[in-house]
Amino acid sequence: MDELCEQAKGYIQIEEMSRFRNEVRQIGQKHDKREGGTKTDSHKSDERDKPDKRQPLPKGPRYERYIPLKTNRITILEEAFNTEVPIKLPPPLPPRMGLDKTKYYRYRHSYSHNI
Repeated sequence: MDELCEQAKGYIQIEEMSRFRNEVRQIGQKHDKREGGTKTDSHKSDERDKPDKRQPLPKGPRYERYIPLKTNRITILEEAFNTEVPIKLPPPLPPRMGLDKTKYYRYRHSYSHNI
């Protein structure tokens, strides 16, 4: 019997809390109507004013200055290609018509310097 009374008190308390919440909501809506809008409208306008967090950052250098390389890029690339780490290069483009095939450009892996 005591358990039943405790359960009933709990349910009564829940009902009182829900009534209180409903009253607070109604008072808030009346207050917003006097100001000329609802809470949801003002909340939506606030969201529109905020910048989108998912927008990408502007591209550019990460640092202001970089340390200059002591060797040229060709020797660095050759050393990187000679390592055992697999580096996949994109497939080479077919040579264009009229290029001088006696001049091979190692950095770009193509013929002639007229690129």
